[in-house]
Formats: sequence, C-alpha cells, structure tokens
Amino acid sequence: MAIQLPGGVHGFISPFGLQLPGNAIAVDGDPVQEDAPGGKSFTLRRAPGKLIECRRETTPLSTLVGAVFEWVEPWVSGNPPPNRFRLAWNSVDFDAFEQFDPTLGAWVPITPFVVSLTQHPVLRLASMRFGRNCSARFGDPELSWYTERVASGDEGWFGGQTEIQLFGLLDCLRPQLTAAEVEAGDIHLPPASDVTLPHVYRFVRADRVLHHDDSVLGLRPTTLAPNEVPTSGPFVAGMRSGPLVQDLTSLTQLDDIYDVPVYFVWQTGALESSHWAGLADDQGQVVAFDPPLQFGYTHTQVNDANNDPTFDGQQFLLEYRGDGQLFGIPFVPVDTDQDGQPDHQVPLFSIADGVAVGPGGIGWVVRAVERELVLQPAVGGPPSGLDPALADQLVLPDGGFYRTPDIGPVPALAGTPAVVGGEIQAVKRR
Repeated sequence: MAIQLPGGVHGFISPFGLQLPGNAIAVDGDPVQEDAPGGKSFTLRRAPGKLIECRRETTPLSTLVGAVFEWVEPWVSGNPPPNRFRLAWNSVDFDAFEQFDPTLGAWVPITPFVVSLTQHPVLRLASMRFGRNCSARFGDPELSWYTERVASGDEGWFGGQTEIQLFGLLDCLRPQLTAAEVEAGDIHLPPASDVTLPHVYRFVRADRVLHHDDSVLGLRPTTLAPNEVPTSGPFVAGMRSGPLVQDLTSLTQLDDIYDVPVYFVWQTGALESSHWAGLADDQGQVVAFDPPLQFGYTHTQVNDANNDPTFDGQQFLLEYRGDGQLFGIPFVPVDTDQDGQPDHQVPLFSIADGVAVGPGGIGWVVRAVERELVLQPAVGGPPSGLDPALADQLVLPDGGFYRTPDIGPVPALAGTPAVVGGEIQAVKRR
C-alpha cells in the first residue's frame, strides 16, 4: 500500500515491512494516510523485529545432486566471525567449493573439502531454489525447506492471547545484544541441556516483541540494546533465531525441533528489513495484508518456455506477490559484451504461458508480462549474400519524412482522470 507520512513523506508498506525514501524516519504512532483518492487514515505501528511462521516442505535429496547451497560454519565463542561457504550436494555429503571474501564482497574458489552430515548432523542452509531457511539432517533422505509468513499477533493464530509462550533449544538469540557481540558473532545463548530445560520466550502482542523470559532477570527484549548499531561482521544485515515452538512434548532430543511441521523464528537487527511494520485502524486493529503466496513448483520440459530439458523434474520455491511479481526462479550473471565482466542477470529458465501453478499445482496460471529475447548465432554463419560488414554502407532515413498524425482535439475531462502516470486511480492497491 502506498502511504503518506507527516511532512509529505511518501512510502510503501506491505507484508515485507516499511519502505521509505532516503533518510526519511517514521516512528511508532505516526499518523499515516493511504496515498490514493479517498484513502483511509491509519496509525503506524512498528517493532524492532518480527516473528515469522515457518511451515515445513520436503524434497528428496536424490533429486538434488549438484544443487548449490550456502552454509555458515558453526561459530565458537571467542573465535573470529564464522566463514560462509558454497556447497554442492554430491549424493552422500556436501562439497565446499567457494568461500565468501568480505573484503572483496565476492565468492572466491577454494580447494574443495567435504562437509559431512556425520560431522554436522543438522546443516542449516540457504538456497536460491528453496529460500534462506532449509536444512539437511544425517539419516534423513529429504531436504527440509519452509514457506514463511510474518505474524503480527493479531491474526487469530494464538487464540487472542496477549502473550504467547515459545520454547527454543538451539540457536536461541541473546536478549539486549550489544554491537560488539553482534560484530563478533556472539549472538546465541548456549544450547539447551535437555528438551525438558528449554530457553523460554514470550511474544508480547502489546509491543510485538519477543522477550527472553529469565527466572532471575525477568522479561528482556530479544533485540539490539538501545543505541547499539553493529557496523561489521556476518550479522550486520540481521539475525535469526533457531526454531521456536509452543509445545515440546513430541521431542526426545534437541535436533528433533527441526522436524516439527510448524515452528517460528524471530528476526531482528538494525536494518529496516528486520523490523515489523503495520497499520492500525481507528479501532486499534492492525490491518491484515494479503501475505505473499508461497508454493513448491516442479519444473518440466513441457512447462519450459524454450522446451529446455535442463531443469526437468527439479523443484523450486516460488512466491507470488501480486501485480505481476513472481519470484523464485534463480538468476545468474552473464557477460553480454564479452569483456570478462558479468553485466546482466538472466533467469535459469522461463515458465511457458498457460502453466498452472500454486499450492497443490493449481489456482493460478502463468503469463509473461515482459519477455527478453536472446538471439542465438546462426548455424553456418549468415545466409548467402548477406555480409554484416556491409551494414555501415546502408543509408539510413533522417526522419524528415515524418508527419505528426492528426488525432483530433484534446478531450475535455468530466471528472478525475482514471489513470495517472500508468497507475489506475480507482483501484486501491494493498
């Protein structure tokens, strides 16, 4: 939804958060006007983090040989920030083949080494195909990945409770983090000693913040401490907790928390992308935005716009955000001018018009909004009689023959224009 804040600041708010221009600042409680004819008035609500519901999906690892993932090695207290690697699944284990160099801001080749599931029974991974939240477990033939939606606490998921108790066992975030702790990577509490002795948190609807519930220190927000802003390290862009659940009775060991069908994570940090933002109406109720539609999609050669068999049978997590915004097809850099430097991004494949997609493979039909055509070199060179070298000798028209067509007088408007700058004014977008 397009909005206008005090001082004439224009912005946009969606399930992904608040987007503002430049150095514009908006605080909790600011009055907000919907930026559309007849737009409604709201109150901006903000929180320094967001609770995210994760629902488990699976894909057989046997179908993922050669698939690339990102992995951050476990951090040990007192050590430098952890390294980031790119891994490829080899049907038994993962092979690390690139490491991220923060000074170059780029991935660099390394001498390959094995990242074994025997040594790391649970690997938390990120993937271009399945999003940032997926995992592989020792002995499990399937990769787990998760669809996500942000919770405000007002959706009715929690039965109208003012506080929701959540339990964590692994990768639980510390409360009141300092910039020094974040820059050093020291953001997690120690693992729980047993499934019966979890770390306890409470998500409080009044401030929409996850609080660590300590028997001695009481409730403390699981956010950055006041005036603490990290400027370096692997978590400067934000931090996520491990799984948080409402019930531990089905678990027998710590790693079992990764197998539950639904869990929550808490994301926080200094950047806007790690904060929650919403709009409250005149009754104080938070407006519900339609969340992005996330679903698994299995590509086939028949569904490929170019009849390309390369990704036949491979699964991807797609996300539809409305208004022609379909995400999830991986992009790769290409060097279009052949100067040795990638200068353009292209999708690995394109879905043909008319293919049905959505949860369960139904509900929506793909249709291209824009297409980019790439010409392939002609087999055997140009046809006989055509010489590209002669193109410079062609005489081009100078445009002197052009005459402006007479399309009649400018029509008189009887009311507010229906379309301004390509935007339909009668439709209120959310």
